[in-house]
Amino acid sequence: MFFGDEVSTYVEGLLRENDDIEQIEKFFNFFEWMATQTSLYIVQVLFTTILYNLGRHTDILKKVI
Repeated sequence: MFFGDEVSTYVEGLLRENDDIEQIEKFFNFFEWMATQTSLYIVQVLFTTILYNLGRHTDILKKVI
């Protein structure tokens, strides 16, 4: 719940404002680490929280590409 509610919302805000590149990079380095783990649970948390929420906001994704 925390990851989906708090972290996802915080990262979404960072991406919308696009003013703290260092913090954004830290989060995405962590997300990349999550995506490469052998634990299915860790990968599922990433997909069902961060990626799911960002996937609904194509306007944000277009800004960060």
